[in-house]
Amino acid sequence: MKKNISLEEREMFIEKLKMLIGQFLTLCDSNNSPYLCEHIQMEEGYKDVEEFCISNFILNNTTIGESLVVKENLLNPNYKIN
Repeated sequence: MKKNISLEEREMFIEKLKMLIGQFLTLCDSNNSPYLCEHIQMEEGYKDVEEFCISNFILNNTTIGESLVVKENLLNPNYKIN
């Protein structure tokens, strides 16, 4: 049986996720992820990536690293989705 968590616990969890995402993004390498690295230079872009990673983590059980790869591909105008 799942334990219900309080609003405070949820907020702390989201803050921890944001901290981890931030740690990943500080290591952004424009040689490997040029579109992502450029996107996070603007506050809206950073928040967009942060929300994308949080949603993917919660809804799809996707790691932060996996989410960042997906986001890079989505930002890349040359990337084709089959």
